[in-house]
Amino acid sequence: MPTNPIGVSLTGSEVLATLRENIKLARIGRRLTVYMVSKMAGISRSALWQVEKGSPKVAIGIYCEVLFILGLANDLLKVAANDLQGRKSKDFGLPTRKTSRQIKGEDKRLNSRKDKYEKDAVSFLEELMGKRQQRQVLQCSINP
Repeated sequence: MPTNPIGVSLTGSEVLATLRENIKLARIGRRLTVYMVSKMAGISRSALWQVEKGSPKVAIGIYCEVLFILGLANDLLKVAANDLQGRKSKDFGLPTRKTSRQIKGEDKRLNSRKDKYEKDAVSFLEELMGKRQQRQVLQCSINP
């Protein structure tokens, strides 16, 4: 394995190296062949070899499937479980990025409120105009 694969940081490649060693040792410790694990995971043998090499080009779903077959899938739940930085930003109410879907939803709500207020304004004006006309009619009838 190259010391620093393209697109992966030095620490990322170290993590992949540790992961590949752990996966290979787990497979060998369970006395499972490459053929057996690849068939159970539904992947090719070459894909499993790439996993055991620690290749960054392998999809994370394949890593997950191999870990599941080896009975190590629960270890994935520990990833980012103790994210102190994320919790601090959440606790302090720091701004978070909004997705385009959230922004579109806000636009719809604003437009519905705008429509509501426009309707209210129109009905208010109609009511006001109706009262003025009634006053004019009353004034005309009182002052002939």
